[in-house]
Amino acid sequence: MSGFRLSVPRVPMLAAALVAVLACSTAGTARATGVIGANLGFSVLNEEGASATVISLPQGGDILLGAFRPGFRVGAVGASGASEFFLDLGVSYFASDGESIHSFVGTANYQHNLTPEATACPYVTGGVGFGNSGASGVDGTTLVIVGGGLGVRRWLVHRHGGVRFEVRYDRVSVTEGDSSLNLISVKLGFDLLTGGE
Repeated sequence: MSGFRLSVPRVPMLAAALVAVLACSTAGTARATGVIGANLGFSVLNEEGASATVISLPQGGDILLGAFRPGFRVGAVGASGASEFFLDLGVSYFASDGESIHSFVGTANYQHNLTPEATACPYVTGGVGFGNSGASGVDGTTLVIVGGGLGVRRWLVHRHGGVRFEVRYDRVSVTEGDSSLNLISVKLGFDLLTGGE
């Protein structure tokens, strides 16, 4: 996999920081419950007047725009249900005849559930992360992603899972220059609780 090279030395440190944030944030909760899920989405990317619209089922680390839009969610909900920490991840790798194209995205996020006991729970979320995409023999382009959103999760009857609806804004900046773009997404997500009661 010689084509998968991150072009900024800080990126491995960012990856380690994403994992450390999630691990440290859940270490203090006595009864954290694991969460895994997926995102479906509608996104609009905008850069200096030009825009593109993307619909994804599921949303994720696709080759074209995967470095912007993660599709796999893994995290933990604290014992009270008010605090939730999660990683949003996406990866894609395509190889043919010795050539390859790759895409990776990872963000660490905090979500505050406003009414954790309610069946329909509104929430506020925010996070930071990075993405990388490129091809074999070429240094990848590294992106810094910062954003937040508002949403509602509707828990299923026995609270072993739920459905999320979220509107999110992310600012995506290229680390090797001054270019950046706005990403506005409408997400539909499905979550499964993996522990707790």
